[in-house]
Amino acid sequence: MKKERVVWLFIFVLLGSILFLYFFQKKPMVSVVLPTYNRGDVFLKRALNSILAQTYRDFEVIVIDDGSTDQTPEILDFYQKIDPRIRVIRHETNQGLIAGLNEGLDFARGKYIARMDDDDISLPDRFEKQVDFLEKHPEITVLGSFISPIGSMKPYPFQQQTDPDLFKINLFLGIQDISHPSAMIRRDFLKKHKIRYRKQFATAEDRPFWAEIMDAGGEIRVYPEVLLQYRLHQENEKSYYIQQRDAVLDFHQRYFQRFCSEGFCFPETRCGRIQQMIRVNPKVSEVSQEKLEKLYQKECSENSYLKTLDDDLEIFHLRHENWSDDLWVKKNRGILYVTEEKATILLKQDGLLILKWDRTGEKQKLYLENGSYLFKEN
Repeated sequence: MKKERVVWLFIFVLLGSILFLYFFQKKPMVSVVLPTYNRGDVFLKRALNSILAQTYRDFEVIVIDDGSTDQTPEILDFYQKIDPRIRVIRHETNQGLIAGLNEGLDFARGKYIARMDDDDISLPDRFEKQVDFLEKHPEITVLGSFISPIGSMKPYPFQQQTDPDLFKINLFLGIQDISHPSAMIRRDFLKKHKIRYRKQFATAEDRPFWAEIMDAGGEIRVYPEVLLQYRLHQENEKSYYIQQRDAVLDFHQRYFQRFCSEGFCFPETRCGRIQQMIRVNPKVSEVSQEKLEKLYQKECSENSYLKTLDDDLEIFHLRHENWSDDLWVKKNRGILYVTEEKATILLKQDGLLILKWDRTGEKQKLYLENGSYLFKEN
């Protein structure tokens, strides 16, 4: 009798161990990396709900709570109780976004890493479509998607580049064509090439990340459908956007150096950079020469769209909601190409003050006191 009890106890322990290994040690297909800090509001709940509502179910959620001091810990405790796929990593003090992202990469167990911000919304079929595409295309390393405003299915006019050659060209020119929180990435590729987020670009963390992936031979694509609704904020301090602009400019200046034939160079204008790339690229073979030349003909030749702009536009070619790498300033009948720094000085000299963004219409406008506006190009 005693022997039978021992046997049954052994069987019970064995079955328990198997169940534990199956439910808790089984590697999921997707690891969602979601850093958060003091997001104890409805946005975090909606972001988590959108993940838990995915039609694709084989995932884990790694939430990095970066020392929140509001209701964020209580919200995360609740979600952990209702879904064991949610894993929370807590920092005693705020360590910054880069530390949280890298920790998320370290703890991820899935074949794919899905980025997610704590205030965005993933559409229900996002993971299903991205996993299916990546499984069918093993040559693709990163897959982003079109993004739209919250509550809308109309995609933003930016970050819609589906040509991988132009994606890399644009990154050298100062533009990134993929939305970071929409991305799904092959984890083994990051691990093999030791790719991390870099502290020196803390407010522009995704650009060097994509650059390292492409330099290691990875290919980036954008899924041509809206799979994520992206929330734009207005409450950030102006100093944040200044730091972000400086970090972006610093990265692109460094990244562009491989096209400099003698020492450092970073032409002031976009067309100047394209010309420089056309001259040097045959030696360094970084990008498609054919695509470079076609881009120059489209944007910089005498027959380009610059000759057909409306006369009422005073300032245009803005490529981000709160900063830009460059601006074209139109004065009278001529076109003056200036850097953002010079354009800012120009605006201050004219006594103009940026008031607000208007995202309600087809065009992205930044209104000024005198009624003129900055125009965000597609």
